[in-house]
Amino acid sequence: HVPELPIVFVDHTSYEETFDSVLTDNRIGAFKAVDYLMSKGFRRIGFFGDLDYSQSIKERYWGYIEAVRRFPEIRGVKRTFDYAAKYSVTIDVEQVGIDKDTDAIMGKRNEVDQMPEACVCSNDRAAILVSNALQSLGYKVQEDISSIGFDDMDIGTMVMPKLTTMHVAMKRMGIRAFKLLVW
Repeated sequence: HVPELPIVFVDHTSYEETFDSVLTDNRIGAFKAVDYLMSKGFRRIGFFGDLDYSQSIKERYWGYIEAVRRFPEIRGVKRTFDYAAKYSVTIDVEQVGIDKDTDAIMGKRNEVDQMPEACVCSNDRAAILVSNALQSLGYKVQEDISSIGFDDMDIGTMVMPKLTTMHVAMKRMGIRAFKLLVW
């Protein structure tokens, strides 16, 4: 049952009920993140995020998939998903991130066939966790392997090395949602 009050979701949507939503274009953002990494010369790019956790992570993964399909050596759907599977971790990740379980993240290292040169992470929290786990495993973050987050959280400036991240205009989204709600 839909309530009589006007409702506008910000950075979330529902498949059960019809509500207005103001959303980030997650697909384009992840596409641009991969494109940025490709422009820096990276060719082994993975994705780190739990596809069963939220719609936004699925959308970011699809943006990642669309971008890696641009590699000249990748032609066709099967080769695209084989490439993604080789460098990515997409199952049972978010709860590990919520729990800040660096040991579990280090164990996820065994789930990739080959270490990527760079990793697009589902959000900044995941990117920071990945960076901490990689450092614990002896990798030099930004030298041996790079990562890029999503959401542009303030904490990304407080870690070393500082986090590269995709900006999400939350304030602008909130203003737009308020105007939509008033309308």
